[in-house]
Amino acid sequence: MSRFFDISNDYSRYQTLILGSYHPSNIQVLLDLKERLIEKGFTRTYLAKDVIEEELDYENKDKLAKFYSIIKFEMFKSDFNIFIFFGEPNKENESTIIELSSLVNSEQFSKKINKTLLLFPSNFSSSMLEGFARSEKLNIFIYEDETQIFLKCFVFIKQNIVG
Repeated sequence: MSRFFDISNDYSRYQTLILGSYHPSNIQVLLDLKERLIEKGFTRTYLAKDVIEEELDYENKDKLAKFYSIIKFEMFKSDFNIFIFFGEPNKENESTIIELSSLVNSEQFSKKINKTLLLFPSNFSSSMLEGFARSEKLNIFIYEDETQIFLKCFVFIKQNIVG
């Protein structure tokens, strides 16, 4: 038996929350990332919608407020928060921007900054959002296609497990 503690086999103790648009053109990317991280041993990997017991109702403002409260709590509880943005900065990224803002504006943000990753597609043209992310010193990765998302997330989590 090794005298050194080996963390490589105990990824299951780390909780990862994946946040992104549930637009039909994007949901499969989120589901695939979740599945691949679970396959690699990160069994406590969730999409934001996994922690909500009720059906999402974007028309009911009270339910929406409750939804965002739960997501905010889960972001604080998670070891890693991964925000994935898609396509042009439009309405389909709106909820992801709100979730990111609530994390950045929280008192606990300083504890989460090094374990938060933002992924932007190369065609994402919101210099304001990207500038905001850079000013907050967030970890940013620009991806060319969805195949790069998993590798970057996996490497980011592994690099940040210790420390």
